[in-house]
Amino acid sequence: MEKILCPTDFTPISQIAIDYGLELSKSLNARLVLFHSVPQSEPKRHMPVGGVPFMEPIPDPEERSQREMQLRLAKEKLFSYSQNLPHVESELQVGDINSTLPQAALEMEADFIVLAHEGLEIVFPGSVTSRIIGSVPCPVLIVPPHTAFRPLAQIVYATDLKSDSFTNIGFVIQLAAVYNAQVQFLHVLPEDAPDARTAAEAELRLICKRSVYPNLSYHIETGKKVEEIIHHFCTAQKADLLVMGSRNNNFWQLFFQSKTQDIASHAFVPLVVLPYKKQ
Repeated sequence: MEKILCPTDFTPISQIAIDYGLELSKSLNARLVLFHSVPQSEPKRHMPVGGVPFMEPIPDPEERSQREMQLRLAKEKLFSYSQNLPHVESELQVGDINSTLPQAALEMEADFIVLAHEGLEIVFPGSVTSRIIGSVPCPVLIVPPHTAFRPLAQIVYATDLKSDSFTNIGFVIQLAAVYNAQVQFLHVLPEDAPDARTAAEAELRLICKRSVYPNLSYHIETGKKVEEIIHHFCTAQKADLLVMGSRNNNFWQLFFQSKTQDIASHAFVPLVVLPYKKQ
């Protein structure tokens, strides 16, 4: 892992992600890049009174001046942020972060993105986080509010055991190996059918065997409320990190549609979302 991208909007919430990203970059010996996107709408253009039909519209000088000032202030603030952090780089782009961040991650070949939790907005499909997860080409770590970094000891990888579930398992193993962390694969069966449990156990054993990492184990739970089971398992295991896969842009809609208020209120661990990659 060589490059971690950390978006910031200069708020206390985004500072949580920066602090987390700093600690990860030190442990992983990776470059940390602070990213800020200046949201500017298209400039309004005005036709002069009595202007010739079809003539080129004239941009408003005051509007242009405000846009330039906004960009300059953002550059100064981002530069100030990065100057106060050792070995941290910065990147600024103009536009909606939903498009600029995925593009920056692709161009910079980012290995990891660290995002701050948006608060309760995250339970809604239109949140910035949900749109980013559905479009970026690399894993995303979402850090809940009031979360201080601690070395990873317990990682829970919740999986539905679909055929493409483990495209990025190497990423998780790499992260775990740095801290000598225990990785626990968790699979939830809707009902305790013997055949389904036997098949799941066989696949989980094979995954552990192929991963060539000593600190691996697997667990099978049963129940209809998958989100609650994951939450309780993470709590019982004192997990430092939860890992899940995102098969498509509807990840958040699917995952949060029946989530309890406790989880929606962020009493949860940092979450890594892995993008599925088609072979």
